Amino acid sequence: MRNYFFVAVIFLQALVISALLNSQGKAQPPVVLLHASAQDPTSFGSPPPATSAIQWNLSCADDSECEINVGALIRPNGVCTAFLVGRDLVATNLHCIPEDLWKEKAACANKILIIMPKTRGRPEERRWCKEIIHVSPPISEGSIRPDYAFLRVESDFFRPPISVSRRGIKDQEILTVRRMSPTKDGGVMNTIRCKAVQNSMMNPHFKNDFSPLVFMSQCPIVRGNSGSPILSIDGLALGVVSTAHEVKEGDKFGTGSNFACVEAGFLGLYANLPIQCKDNFSEQEIVKKNNELILSAQTSLEERFRKALEIEASTFNKRNSVEFAFQVMMRPATVLEQKQNVSQVAELLPQCYIQEKIRGLLGREVDFVMALKRWKIFSGRDKDRRIQTNLIEEVINYRITYKAQPDPKDSGILVSIQEEKSAHPAIKARVPVCQQLRQKVPAESAKVTPGNR
Repeated sequence: MRNYFFVAVIFLQALVISALLNSQGKAQPPVVLLHASAQDPTSFGSPPPATSAIQWNLSCADDSECEINVGALIRPNGVCTAFLVGRDLVATNLHCIPEDLWKEKAACANKILIIMPKTRGRPEERRWCKEIIHVSPPISEGSIRPDYAFLRVESDFFRPPISVSRRGIKDQEILTVRRMSPTKDGGVMNTIRCKAVQNSMMNPHFKNDFSPLVFMSQCPIVRGNSGSPILSIDGLALGVVSTAHEVKEGDKFGTGSNFACVEAGFLGLYANLPIQCKDNFSEQEIVKKNNELILSAQTSLEERFRKALEIEASTFNKRNSVEFAFQVMMRPATVLEQKQNVSQVAELLPQCYIQEKIRGLLGREVDFVMALKRWKIFSGRDKDRRIQTNLIEEVINYRITYKAQPDPKDSGILVSIQEEKSAHPAIKARVPVCQQLRQKVPAESAKVTPGNR
């Protein structure tokens, strides 16, 4: 006789969101520090005013770590990194220059000094700033938004500039950051490698190659690195480092501005900005984007679960010949399962009994073992703070027992179901007749509410 197998369409959004929020707290803007300048005398030495910058010493860890066109920017009360994009053009961060210069054509003579290091047979070079050429919109402490500035120096440097590219930054791209790290009496030039990571909850603005902000993992940005060039493997400047993300676990992350979204006609780059460059950088938008990442993960997980259920439904009747139709029930993960990053477990349990088959067994004690599917739902974040979900399927043998003696009031039969070789007690539930259930809830629209065992 034909079995009935009701496949419930599970709405997993609440489950996934709950699991993620439990693992990381509410979806809020990440904690970010702006590394505008080294102002802690115990860590980096007192930042020299521009008038005494001549005593400031810039050195290289070694020549291989020291690029000829990346150096230091010194201003009153702070130091940053800066790099050449033209013989007399320098790129850095907006927050690296005094706030009264946050406008184009602002005169900056004797206020900002640029130093390029002695390396690879070239002597050290120093130039005073002459004029601010182009800046990003104003920023505020703790904000996550584009942060760049271009300035012109008083005369050409005698070294080639870095070529700027607006080709964008790809997900998982390995990037080079040439930086100046402050020391007690100056700064030292060195190099680190970072990885671009799109769709991370640490910085959800970086969604595609042409997003205005880029997020980098495995990237130990420190104070004074602001203004460092973000370089491709072939040495093109794709952006500029601006902030570091502080994480309790000790992982290192950084954010920068993507040159794909910088209007740079003064560099000869006249192409129109990609549509993806338009973005909203409010705190509310960060929460919104994080929720979109959660919803996207939930949708993907739901689709995988639906397909798994469809496959099980199509093969169930061929494998089994029993007296029940089954439904999918959700339960929270056990303590042991939670240690394995399991957030929810989906199991098949009797939903109703098939009256015609029970009628032939009246008065009998029925005891049988049946193989049923179980799905473990994994959800959390990977080391790059991206949402990670997985659905693991396993087959479990269950012992099902009942007495084929329907209740006189037709309220169902008492069924006991227990996983074989398990110390957990059996689940006991009164199961109604399938005909009554189908009259109330059509199989094709049946939904299962997550519940406890």
